[in-house]
Amino acid sequence: MSKKIGIYPGTFDPLHIGHLAFAEDTLSACGLDKVIFLPEARPRHKPHVSELIMRAQHIKHTIADNPFLGVFHPTTDRFTIKETLPEIQHALQQDGVTFLVGSDVIKTMHSWPDVEILLNYAHIAVGMRYSESKEEVETIIENLQNLYSVRFSHTIIYTHHTDISSTSIRNSRTKGLLLPEKYDNLQ
Repeated sequence: MSKKIGIYPGTFDPLHIGHLAFAEDTLSACGLDKVIFLPEARPRHKPHVSELIMRAQHIKHTIADNPFLGVFHPTTDRFTIKETLPEIQHALQQDGVTFLVGSDVIKTMHSWPDVEILLNYAHIAVGMRYSESKEEVETIIENLQNLYSVRFSHTIIYTHHTDISSTSIRNSRTKGLLLPEKYDNLQ
């Protein structure tokens, strides 16, 4: 039986409550059966990240009690539209795909190789960060649609914890600072 799947690629170094809130809110907002976290082994713009196995184990441990969340390990080091999407399609045999991105990430989608394939294939769920406005994101989406001559469907997702980022967690730990509990990762 095929299902509606959400694919959530990212570094997840570390996975935190903001990632989980976005995934869980997207489940209900987009009528998904499951959201699959897709940790990238070698993220393009983040050369110094924890080992993939550590990040994947942390994700598995954190989501173990939620049957609506999962983890997928692609055979490629990076998420690629031409290689990773077909691999996921084959492995998961889903009816529809929703691609989860943060409002900070959608700003760079125009430069992704083969992004027009993704835009023609998937529904896009955009998780709003506190630093971006809905109007700004809608303008970016309109520009993508015009650039690639495709009217892809999308959903804007508002969650709690939009001010949390993995970068701020890593930086605070590097400096030896303790963050308020709401910012801490979920180990």
